Amino acid sequence: METTSPAHLPPSLPPPPPDSRQQVIAALPTFTPSPDALVPSARAWLQAGREVIRRFHVEGASGRTVVRATSVMMDRLLAGLMDTISAATADLPPVSLAALGGYGRRELAPRSDLDLVLLYRPVRSAAPAKVKELSEKLLYALWDLKLEVGWSVRSAKECAVLAAEDHTARTALLDCRPLWGNPEVYRELEQEVLGELLTRRADQFIADKVDELRRRRLKYGDTVFLIEPNLKQGEGALRDLQGALWIARARFRAAGISDLLHRSILPPREVDDLMAARDFVWRVRNGLHYLTGRKEDRLTFELQVQIAEQLGYRPGPDVKPVELFMRHYYLAASAIKRSADALVARCEEVGPRSRPSERKLDHELKIFNGKLTLTSQDLLARDPTAIVRLFAAADREGLQLYSWARDRVGHELWRIGDRVRELPEVAACLRQMFVRPGTRGDFLTSMHELGVLGALIPEFGQTTARALHDLYHVYTVDVHCIFVVLRLYQLRNGELAEQEPSLTRLMQDLARPLPLYLAGLMHDAGKGLGHGHAERGAKMMRQVAARLHLSQQDAEDSEALVGQHLLMSHVSQRRDLSDPEMIESFARQVGSAERLKMLYLLTYADMCSVAPETWNDWKSRLLKELFEKALVALQGKEQLGEAGPAADLRTQLLERAPAAEVDAFLATVPERYLRQVRPKEALRHLRLLRRARKAPLGAALLHRSGHTELTLCAADRPGLLSIFAGALAAHRIDIMDAQIFSTGDGRALDIFAVRGPRGGPVEHDRWKAARADLVAALAGSLDVEALLARRASSGLAARFVPQVDTHVAIDNRAAADATVLDVYAQDRLGLLHTISRTLFEQGAEISLAKITTEGNRAADGFYVRKDSKKIEDPQLLEQLELALRRALGG
Repeated sequence: METTSPAHLPPSLPPPPPDSRQQVIAALPTFTPSPDALVPSARAWLQAGREVIRRFHVEGASGRTVVRATSVMMDRLLAGLMDTISAATADLPPVSLAALGGYGRRELAPRSDLDLVLLYRPVRSAAPAKVKELSEKLLYALWDLKLEVGWSVRSAKECAVLAAEDHTARTALLDCRPLWGNPEVYRELEQEVLGELLTRRADQFIADKVDELRRRRLKYGDTVFLIEPNLKQGEGALRDLQGALWIARARFRAAGISDLLHRSILPPREVDDLMAARDFVWRVRNGLHYLTGRKEDRLTFELQVQIAEQLGYRPGPDVKPVELFMRHYYLAASAIKRSADALVARCEEVGPRSRPSERKLDHELKIFNGKLTLTSQDLLARDPTAIVRLFAAADREGLQLYSWARDRVGHELWRIGDRVRELPEVAACLRQMFVRPGTRGDFLTSMHELGVLGALIPEFGQTTARALHDLYHVYTVDVHCIFVVLRLYQLRNGELAEQEPSLTRLMQDLARPLPLYLAGLMHDAGKGLGHGHAERGAKMMRQVAARLHLSQQDAEDSEALVGQHLLMSHVSQRRDLSDPEMIESFARQVGSAERLKMLYLLTYADMCSVAPETWNDWKSRLLKELFEKALVALQGKEQLGEAGPAADLRTQLLERAPAAEVDAFLATVPERYLRQVRPKEALRHLRLLRRARKAPLGAALLHRSGHTELTLCAADRPGLLSIFAGALAAHRIDIMDAQIFSTGDGRALDIFAVRGPRGGPVEHDRWKAARADLVAALAGSLDVEALLARRASSGLAARFVPQVDTHVAIDNRAAADATVLDVYAQDRLGLLHTISRTLFEQGAEISLAKITTEGNRAADGFYVRKDSKKIEDPQLLEQLELALRRALGG
């Protein structure tokens, strides 16, 4: 089989800088404490030492260098303080100062806490008082130096009692290291606690630490790919590695990462990756401490930008420095999680158990102790195609891979080159894995974790850990794409039947789901490669389809789905769904009813997998409406869901209202209104217009599933939408959609879909206050601009968010009688007010506004006319675009 073809290996971290700690330690000043000015002399020395280490960090020192040098600096500080303080304390019994936790491991970040224990051996009645005197003097000195200290004073027996009661205390003691004092006292601690911890209590300790690891992951997000990760506690963070190393120490007596290699617990490749990953996270965490001047472990958006700059990241082709930096962080966190999980699995596999169980599946594979593994060590070297069969069997049997089998996959992954991935039997096996009845798609996650999926489909592999620096995309590109496919499997298997019954039926009825699964995996493969990622992704999908030997129809469908995967969300959220011509145009673009069904399912899965709150009832309703109307158009029937002609509407309205009033109403509302309104809605609007003629404002609030419908009626005038939008925004009422109608008798009938500040329905008190301001604004007694300015200045300090470029796109093909403006800008309080006011000032009339927010990015569509006509003059369009860009700061 192939051994020399170039392989698509997973992207990797840059190698860590060389360890220069001896240079840094040699550069530290000598600490000579002054007994008469102990704290001032210590403070000056500490400041000088910190500056030496910080300078090396800025110049590119490794993370290991900085944490080791910082630990040495603190060792010297504490030894000097203890020498001076103990010399002034008469009749002191034998004592020993020891470091715990990260400090005990010599992994002290620049502003981390000092975890210390003062050990003593009671020899006479006066001893406790003397130990207390020493303890207080040292602790007060450390506090005066502004150091955060975790402090305890105990005998060896007291430590043993505490360790027996609390596994967290046992863990801290596991990293204990003597700093100063009587060595015999420290040796007693080792005999009392550490020896027993690593023998009789090992199994319970391992069980406790495994449980702690799982609970902590749930608490801190249960994913490596958080927008603002915690470098210490999050999944794939330093605590993951520390927990796994504690478990390995209890099971194998392994003292650190290097010992894992010496004892053949982890293979060399994995140890190298792990050490590079740990060093990268250390460098980032050190940078956070230096930037903030405090113990800071959360990598926020603002700090991500600064750390990327500090570590020397520069813009690349079509990628921001911060996105390249975050990609490296996610690669490091993934490597730590992968190795930590593998290490824990090895420790559990060799734990106490009955006789080993073994059952052969075939000549290549067997089940050993409940996990799938290989029958021979050189199988994958002889036949790399067995890698694919291994994962296919694991998915079919519902088994995890044995740790040794995982090691072999990683070791032989390089053998998957062009020749292997293009073999017909490899393509056939992959196709069968995707469409196997009952699969939940778990093979995608496990294959991706080990780099196999990217090796077999390199077009997908290049998305690994690719980060997008915005608030909308919670996950990296690769993880998002896999989540999309897993969501489709959930539909196929009926797991979402209660929440999404119609989508479930649609997915289960698909005769050919393979192109949809592949499109889900590949739909964002073009991201990070320049403008037009959907078109780029479609070309990549064509290559994948050829390699997988798809049928012509499957290949065409998968390519089209990738190329059009943004289309349905764009049209449903930013176009007039009551326009038959627009629906016909969309349907023609999709091409067939079967492809429309797959595009609908892909769009749903894509929205659900962007972030937990992205999919909502409002988007669901819009998407379903577009799907149903386009499906009818493709099937050549009369448009589904269209309102009947005015005569039919009149017949139904006459059952509830006088004929004269109905005729007057129908004569004054525009044709576009008649095309989309339902009889019940028309009746409500008729009554609302009746009330509005006797008051400055008619308003009706109706709570619907997922949003609130707000209808406002007032005397029509230019700029009215700007007044409405500004007053509502001032009360944190978010407009998601606006249908704007002008009646023939000079009234405005504006229908808004709105929601409250947290995405829920608008509360009664909030609406009551907003209504009062609306009435005042219409009467001219309230300045909306001033109101918005007051509300903006009275809020909390704005959270840092990535900046969004302002972009205005003009579309004169989407509607026959209006120009459509797509406005993309940074979301902020009163944005719709600013846009609508600017359009009013330019003499443009808004007939429809479709409002969408993606994280901190607004993506709004406006149907506008001037002098009741579509705007087609290029000069006027350019002027309109320029005015919007100026108003929005673009």
